[in-house]
Amino acid sequence: MMRPRDPAEASAFVQEQVRKLAEEVLPLAEHDRVVAATVDEGSALGECLHTTVARSPGEAAAVGHSLIVASAALGSIVLTARAGGRPADELSTGVNVLALAGMFLIGQAELDQARSGQGPAL
Repeated sequence: MMRPRDPAEASAFVQEQVRKLAEEVLPLAEHDRVVAATVDEGSALGECLHTTVARSPGEAAAVGHSLIVASAALGSIVLTARAGGRPADELSTGVNVLALAGMFLIGQAELDQARSGQGPAL
């Protein structure tokens, strides 16, 4: 994962990451306890941030967006560590939890926005 460089690239990157998480990671949680635990942690973090930090759907989506971009930067560190022969499993799990929390925040923002009858959150 490379960190996006400009807002348009970041938006496209975040949309692609959300799609990948929803289509590729979430289904694995049904069959893999480690993935399920990671998804649960990401969901719990997303819910906590949604209820304690985000005051509006737009703000929740922005926080989710930032978490996904941050996870990409940390993902680069994981790749560098592994390329150097160092284990990075815990950091990798943390990266995934952040990305999943971001995905859940964006999803919740979209639900909140739809319920309010307003336009898109981001």
